[in-house]
Amino acid sequence: IKSGLQFWAHYTLVIFAWLGIVPLTAWRVYKNLFNGSLASLLTLPLDLFSTDNILGDCVMGCFVVACTLCAFISLVWLREQILQGGGPRWLARPRDPVAEQERRRQRIEQMNAVGIRQEEDRQEVEAEVNDFEDADELDGSGDEEDEYEEEEEEE
Repeated sequence: IKSGLQFWAHYTLVIFAWLGIVPLTAWRVYKNLFNGSLASLLTLPLDLFSTDNILGDCVMGCFVVACTLCAFISLVWLREQILQGGGPRWLARPRDPVAEQERRRQRIEQMNAVGIRQEEDRQEVEAEVNDFEDADELDGSGDEEDEYEEEEEEE
């Protein structure tokens, strides 16, 4: 029974903190910071402990806390996606497809010159070249690449 009461008291305090104290404090700080006057910042400590409109401030504070947590979680998720997958294709810098294709062909020639004759390795590299060519055809962004080349020439 003792441990049950301890768990109940612990979780009650946690719920009270997250649904009462944190949102109330978040909203009142938010309201005073973005009020636009220096006087509201100076009275912030007194406003935090005010008993005026507690329920409304808690509700608005829950909204502020939820938005902040969603933004933080979204940014962490985006960071992980970029680290794991290299970022979305639209975020990558446009490449010169001719130069990229030439680099890959040179890599195949180097592998042949060095003496790597295993069919698996050659097929793997050729598949990468084909995948790159297929991706460019599906992308249909030839105009963007021409614009990028023109920008480089101007610089």
